[in-house]
Amino acid sequence: MAALAVIGIADYVSGPDVELRPLYLVPVLTAAWYGGRVMGLLMAVAATISLMFANDYVGTLLRGGAISVFNNGSRLLTYVIGALLATQLRNQADALTGKTQALLRESALREEYIALFVHELRHSAAAMSLAVATLSSSPRLVDDERAYLARLHEQARNLEQLATQLLAIGRIESGLRLNIVDVDLRDIVTRVAAGSLEAERLDVRVPDKPARAQADPEELGRALDNYVRNALSYSPKESRVGVEVIRRDGHVGVEVSDTGIGFASEEVSQLFRKYGRLRGASSREGAGLGLYLTKLIVEAHGGSVEAASDGLGAGARFRFLLPSAA
Repeated sequence: MAALAVIGIADYVSGPDVELRPLYLVPVLTAAWYGGRVMGLLMAVAATISLMFANDYVGTLLRGGAISVFNNGSRLLTYVIGALLATQLRNQADALTGKTQALLRESALREEYIALFVHELRHSAAAMSLAVATLSSSPRLVDDERAYLARLHEQARNLEQLATQLLAIGRIESGLRLNIVDVDLRDIVTRVAAGSLEAERLDVRVPDKPARAQADPEELGRALDNYVRNALSYSPKESRVGVEVIRRDGHVGVEVSDTGIGFASEEVSQLFRKYGRLRGASSREGAGLGLYLTKLIVEAHGGSVEAASDGLGAGARFRFLLPSAA
């Protein structure tokens, strides 16, 4: 109200040559934004009356001037509409803030549940591995029993991998903070291949020249490891899996190829979905999270993922590409 009084006095003192009418919208919109609809409408009426006094429209209005009635009515309508719009915008802003806070609370709660679940999952996997190691040391085991224990040990590793994937996905979906440095994809490929449990099946091909990109080496290694695990899992045990550093149109990346079950062209859209599973994959281990996690990591780096196959039983090729840093 004080601001309205100041504008009204300034308008009266300045005379008709100085246009101050738009300034009346300032206290009207402010009152509507902070005080609500009723306060905004009251300020619109007060602004109209103040403008009438400041410009000496009162005498004309009392004498029945039609033009004056129309002018002041139009100004009142303008101020009322401004007040209503400001109120609506404030209501929408408050609603958006409330939804944002609710989403943040939900996200924090989800992260807490995921962390608790992953902790329990890892604890169970560690207990299974310890039990298997203890039983496997017995000299009285027959071949079938050792095979069952080996299978159980593999399941424990799968549980550990699932826990790792769930934790990584939750972290990325909540906003992954990447430790970006200059990396050579040849080093990433070499490290992942050396750490594979079936490294003897991998055919690693790297170029003579560096293939540099700006990336988080740990996260990018995780993405490639998922590709390699997927290829090894979905191809015959005696087959080879290729891992090659590639270049394409100002990008560098890695392609992983196998001679496994392959997929039909219409199934490409399902590959990188969360919990995505293909036909013929129901007997394979995994929860359908590996490729989805790779997609999240690569896209967080500003890159892209691709998959191709010549059809069922013809193997598959998975690759990711990142902008080249050299």
